[in-house]
Amino acid sequence: GQYFTPRWVIDMAVKMMNPKEDETIIDTAAGSAGFTVHSIFHVWMDILRDEGKPQSHLFTMEEKPPRCHTYVKEK
Repeated sequence: GQYFTPRWVIDMAVKMMNPKEDETIIDTAAGSAGFTVHSIFHVWMDILRDEGKPQSHLFTMEEKPPRCHTYVKEK
């Protein structure tokens, strides 16, 4: 069968890891990409906070700062 990590456990693990903008995220067992997506969102929130921009729901189509795009492309 398939077993997926509960989202609250993913959130806890990401907060504990506290990924930074200059760090690369590697999820070797990226079944649903939960750790990857939540780690990206964690870094994006740090970027938005750093740039003094509002932190809306990150699953929206609103334009993100260039640093967010760069992070996803390079890390």
